[in-house]
Amino acid sequence: MRETSLLQLLTVHARWRPFAFGLFGVLLWLWVFSCSLAVAAQNTPNNPDRDLPSDPCAEGTRLFQARNYAAAHPQLLRCLEGGNEGLSVLVPLTVIAVMAGDAPAGILYGQRAVTQAPQDVDARYWYGRALLLSGDAVAAEAQWQAGLQQSDSHLGILEALARLAMDSGQDAKAYGLLVHLQRQGLDEGWIHKLQSELARRKGLWRQARDHWLNGIGRDGESADDLLIAGELSIMAGEPAVALGFGRRAVQLAPSGATYGGLGEAYFAADMYDSALTALRRAVELDPTLSHHRFNLANLLEINGLIEEAEGHFEVYVAAVPNDPLGHLNYALHLQKRGRTGAALEPATAAVRLDSDLLMARVVLGQLLEALGRYDEAIAVVTQLQAREQEQSPKLANWLARLEMNQSETVSARQAGKVRLLHIVTADSTVIAQIDAELTAGIDFAQVAMRYSVGSAAVRGGDIGWVVPTEMVEPLQSTIQRLQPGDVSSVVKSRGQFHLFKRLQ
Repeated sequence: MRETSLLQLLTVHARWRPFAFGLFGVLLWLWVFSCSLAVAAQNTPNNPDRDLPSDPCAEGTRLFQARNYAAAHPQLLRCLEGGNEGLSVLVPLTVIAVMAGDAPAGILYGQRAVTQAPQDVDARYWYGRALLLSGDAVAAEAQWQAGLQQSDSHLGILEALARLAMDSGQDAKAYGLLVHLQRQGLDEGWIHKLQSELARRKGLWRQARDHWLNGIGRDGESADDLLIAGELSIMAGEPAVALGFGRRAVQLAPSGATYGGLGEAYFAADMYDSALTALRRAVELDPTLSHHRFNLANLLEINGLIEEAEGHFEVYVAAVPNDPLGHLNYALHLQKRGRTGAALEPATAAVRLDSDLLMARVVLGQLLEALGRYDEAIAVVTQLQAREQEQSPKLANWLARLEMNQSETVSARQAGKVRLLHIVTADSTVIAQIDAELTAGIDFAQVAMRYSVGSAAVRGGDIGWVVPTEMVEPLQSTIQRLQPGDVSSVVKSRGQFHLFKRLQ
C-alpha cells in the first residue's frame, strides 16, 4: 500500500469534527517527532547549550503532539515570529485554527504554507479545510483538486471531495471517491454509511440497508443505528426484518425512540395492536417525540379510537406548528368527527404552509362548501383547476355546483330567506345527549343524522331555505334571533323538541 501522511490519516479519522486520535495519534506523534528533530538540528549549531523546552519551536511541537493546542498555539506563533517559516510550524497553526473554528487564521497560515510548498498535499488539504470553514466551497475544492493531482491516495482529500460531491448532488462522483478510499485500505464504518445515504437517494432501500449494516459491523452496534436499519428494512418491504432490528434496539436501550421505532415496524407488519402498545409506550417515555405521537394519533384514528386520537393530534400540531401534514391530518380527523367549523383552521394552515399539498386544498374546499362559504370555496377550486389539469372534468363539475349554490344563496337572501339545519325529536331523554355532543363541538349535521326523526335527518338536518315569518311560534321568533353560525336553544312546540342552526 502507498505511504500515507500523518495528517491525512488524522483527517479522515476526524471526519470533519474535532479530532479523535487513537492509532492516528501515534502516527501523528511520529510526524511531529520528526519535525522536532529538524527544529533541534536547526538550533543546536548556533547554541549547543540551549535548553530545548524553552525553545518555542520545539515546545510548540511538543505541546501540539500532546494535543494541548491552547498551549501550543502561542509557542508556535513565537516560533513563526522568530523566522521559522517551515511547514512544521505553518501546518500545525492551520490545523489549530481550523479545529478552533477560526477561518481567517486558518486561511492566513494555510495560504502561506501552500505558497511555500505548493507540492505539499497536507498543506493544500488544511488550507482547503480553512476555506471551507469560511464558506468558500469552490476555493476549497480547487485546493483539493490540486492536491489530488499531487497524490490520488490522500485520504483526507478523497473524503473531502466525496462529501462536497454529495452536497452538490453529484452522487455518482461521490460514490466513486468513497470506493477509491476503500481501495486505499480505509474501510471504516462511516464510509459504508455515506454509501448507504447515496443508495437511499436513489430509492435503493435494500442496498442502503446492507451498506448501513456493513457500517454497523465496523463501528459496533448502537440503538440509533439499529433503528435506522429498521427504517430501511421497512422501506425495502421487509417488515419482519425491521421487527428484529426494533426488538434488538429496545433490548439494547429501552427508550421512547426505540419503542417508537418498534411501533413503526409493528405497523408495517400489520400488527396494529402491538404497534399501538409500542407507540403509547414511546410517547409515555418521551412526550417530546412528536414524530411518534403523530404516528400514534393516526394509528388510533385507523383503529376507531377517535377521542384518544384527537388529544394526540392537538398536542402534535401545537408542538410542531409548521408541519403541513400534521395540520392536514388533524383537519381530516375533525372533518370525520363532523366538526366542520373547527376543521377549517388546520386545513387553512396546511395550505398556507405548503401550497403544493393539493389534498389540503381539496379538504379546504369541502369544508368551505359545507359551511356555505361559496365565494371562498370557488376560489379554492379555481386554484385547483389551474394546478390539476388531469382532474379538470371533476373539478369543473364541483365548480358548477358551487356556482349554482352561490346563485341560489343570492336569490334566497333577496327573498328574505334563511338556510337552516333542523333537529327534531319527541324523546326528551335524548335532549341531554344532543346538548352534550353539540357542546363538545360535534357538527350539528352529524348530530342531526344521529338523533333527528325529521325527514331531513339524512341530509344532516338541512331543510334548505325558509321564510322565518312563515314558521309557527315559538319557532318563528327563535329563528329570527339567530345569526349565521348560531345554534338555538331547545324549543318545544306541538309535543316535539326542536333545535336549529342557521347556516346563512
